[in-house]
Amino acid sequence: MAKKFNKETPTNTMKTLWSIRFRVTIREVGSNLFLFMFNNEEDRLKVQKSCPWLFDKHVLLLDKLDLETHPVTISLYKDFLWVRVYGVSFLCLSEKVGKIIDETIGDLEEVVVIPGKKDDNQHLKL
Repeated sequence: MAKKFNKETPTNTMKTLWSIRFRVTIREVGSNLFLFMFNNEEDRLKVQKSCPWLFDKHVLLLDKLDLETHPVTISLYKDFLWVRVYGVSFLCLSEKVGKIIDETIGDLEEVVVIPGKKDDNQHLKL
């Protein structure tokens, strides 16, 4: 059985971690199901793009709702993760190679090439 969270604990913790500019309202809509209502689209995008978010050793899954969708009907089963691929030769540090590697991992959101100053630091972020 999943641990039941008190609404105030994740609310206070996440507001601090997100460091957003405008107010966010959080409502509990089910067992461990919370609705985060952002007053600013830029803040919402910042929070979603910075995933994954962990709270008390649990992944916080986020999705955008439209006005017609009730929160309990949404299926939250996946999240985006950054995967760093080290040991990539300088000549292979490219978005094309990142996409080839990603085909074995899952859905690609973005490829970032991190050249680094030494061979040890250069990597791809998928």
